[in-house]
Amino acid sequence: MKSIKDLRILHILSCVKWDGNTFNANADANWKVALKTINFLPNCHHYILVPRFHNIGLEVTQRKNVSLVQYDYPRSVQLNRGMFDYRNIVFDFKRVDVDFVFNHQPELTYNIQQWFSTNRYYESPSYFGFYHWIDCPKSRGSKGGTPKFFLKQLESMHIQDCSFVHSDASIDYLQSNFKNTNIDARELINSIHYMPLTSVLDKKPTPFDLPNKKILLFNHRFTQSSGIKRFIEYIKDLPSEYLVWITDDNCDLKADNVKVKSLPYSDYIFLLDNIYASLCFIQDYTTWNLSAQDSLIRNKPILCYDHFVLRKVIGNDYKGFFKNKGEFLSLLNELPQTTHRLHEHDVVFELQLKSAMVDCWKDTQNKPKDADAWRSQIEKGVVEKHQITHNVNPNIRMNNTAHFIRRNLLHNGVRDDINKPYTQYYIEGNPITIKRDLFSQF
Repeated sequence: MKSIKDLRILHILSCVKWDGNTFNANADANWKVALKTINFLPNCHHYILVPRFHNIGLEVTQRKNVSLVQYDYPRSVQLNRGMFDYRNIVFDFKRVDVDFVFNHQPELTYNIQQWFSTNRYYESPSYFGFYHWIDCPKSRGSKGGTPKFFLKQLESMHIQDCSFVHSDASIDYLQSNFKNTNIDARELINSIHYMPLTSVLDKKPTPFDLPNKKILLFNHRFTQSSGIKRFIEYIKDLPSEYLVWITDDNCDLKADNVKVKSLPYSDYIFLLDNIYASLCFIQDYTTWNLSAQDSLIRNKPILCYDHFVLRKVIGNDYKGFFKNKGEFLSLLNELPQTTHRLHEHDVVFELQLKSAMVDCWKDTQNKPKDADAWRSQIEKGVVEKHQITHNVNPNIRMNNTAHFIRRNLLHNGVRDDINKPYTQYYIEGNPITIKRDLFSQF
């Protein structure tokens, strides 16, 4: 595959986990997906729209090819899907290029496009949407409790360059909104790509005292979609040698054989290393699951209610699926082997992402009129975009010509120093560096 380098990517996050006013990135599955895309593309510059207060680690924020841009995200999941107040974002469009927008709240795609347009950024970035959740009858929980937003999702899939979903189940769930109609959602989607995900447990375990029991770990949200009704029925008569550990503090289940306690990340890994098995009872809506992979990563088995999506996640040949209580109890007495290897989901995701980027990042069919003038400026040592545009054609920002020129230059030997927070061109063999701070790191 052609090397992907010198590109500038803007990341719009979907911040779900908060501790008061602080975005808890360590516990946020959506952030972990965004981080994967950043890690997949080390030769690009990444602008990340982040809340003022967050716990994103220094191993990310101190990278030279990362710039943090402050944005006051709503702390409501519903508002995040419907509101994008770009007026409080400080972003210098005159000095910065954006080649791709990676949007983890894709329902806001049209709003983000208007932000670019309002700032007279009539250039042509490619928009990629990442769908962590699909709005459909099975995922809403209640018929009238929350506003429906599936049409916003379909709209974004229509106007984006690429839409990334976990699996075909995501599109099937979206299509279920149009039951008894002649609407085929797939015909309205511009381009579908896939983002199967591998769970990552990258901290050293922190030992702590554990009860002398066979611990069964339930590391999912304690909600109806997680199959808690069946879960409660199956565990209620287990022998006293077992202890069921539930990591969701919102769980209100009271029983002698149940412990409810969330754990810090490193403690959680230690618990995984010492469990008897983990449990998964998801029975209805799901498009993917990371928690179901955790115990297998630490060479501990999982007993999983048979679900077609979980078979994609864990592997269709895994021996730990059950369909009824009898099969569950049988597996509990004779655990499946822990030598089962998970599929390399992240490899698939990375290939899907990069192939989509290559498809979108093409050279211009013809050399733009001012391309030679831009190259001449760069060769003379004028390397920042706003200086070049001022010298060659101050009115170039009235249209998208600047981005066509950029595409042509980067496909024909000109480089962009991705360790600078602003666009700074150079030609190998004639390097020019101009250090200037643009974004505050916080």
